Amino acid sequence: MRETFDEAMAGMKVGLVRGDSGFYTDEILSTLEERSLNYIIAARAYANLKHEIHGMKDWVEVCPGIAVKEWRHQPADPKAKARRHIVVRKQISRRPQAGGKLLFDDLPDYRFSLYVTNLDLPLDQVWNIYNSRADCEPSAAR
Repeated sequence: MRETFDEAMAGMKVGLVRGDSGFYTDEILSTLEERSLNYIIAARAYANLKHEIHGMKDWVEVCPGIAVKEWRHQPADPKAKARRHIVVRKQISRRPQAGGKLLFDDLPDYRFSLYVTNLDLPLDQVWNIYNSRADCEPSAAR
């Protein structure tokens, strides 16, 4: 990543870094923050995140079958920084084509998507920005 920014993109202004869950590491997030770059990265559904999500209440419904929630997740590593995480919950019975992952056996009607961001925007805006992917991705992946 450093090579990409320092060499391939030298002199270019980056407005937003958007990445899949392969970029969800403290090292990458810290590098983006050190460079003062805005980011939205899909978060991996690790057990500790799933535990936090499962007990969430007071979801905000943004449209029928879609609800969002945010929290600041502090990793177990005390050196790691707490960051803003956003979860999107999609009700399959209302939105059968909704993407996301089935995370809980006891919640079979819901798929979830997780993100980490340093943007100070409303939850639904963060989700919409992340989902407006570039056209360079293969159409079969959509």
